[in-house]
Amino acid sequence: MNNQINKKGGLLNIANVISLMVVISIVALIVVFISAVWIYGFGEITTAIKSADSTAESNLSYYGGEVIFGNLNLGFRQLTWITYGLIFGTILGMFIGMFTIREHPGFFAIYSVFSIVAIIFSIFISRTYETLYSEGGILGSSLAIFKGSSWILLYLPIWITSLVFIGGILMFVIWNRDSEQGDIV
Repeated sequence: MNNQINKKGGLLNIANVISLMVVISIVALIVVFISAVWIYGFGEITTAIKSADSTAESNLSYYGGEVIFGNLNLGFRQLTWITYGLIFGTILGMFIGMFTIREHPGFFAIYSVFSIVAIIFSIFISRTYETLYSEGGILGSSLAIFKGSSWILLYLPIWITSLVFIGGILMFVIWNRDSEQGDIV
């Protein structure tokens, strides 16, 4: 049991990092799609309620459309920046996580192969998003609102490539520190 404590690096860490890159790509795509559909759906509900006939006793079009769903739609518009922040924060967290992982330089070849797979996978995700984004229609017009997230997803292969490159440096270069600061991990 004591032999497993303080082990440095391993193949499992590399597999976790690369699978996290793929998960970032998939989660980013799903979060943006769900947010776009959410905003579009509530916009349609608001329009339908505003156009409903109302009487003096129940002013559904004003209270339901303007007060309730109008304010909800203003709040849901913030999803455009929340999704961008979520994607960017996950990427930043991954950089910090890669800095704390130490890998033996002998695993660099395996890291390179897994990284190429992650880059190729990101190309498919980016092209799928580009097709849906540029086709127009209901989903395309909703995705056009998400400028920051769309920019990241449209250029996802470049983001993943830079993440792989910088992550490789952070994981495989041994960072010397002062003896007072201690080891990184």
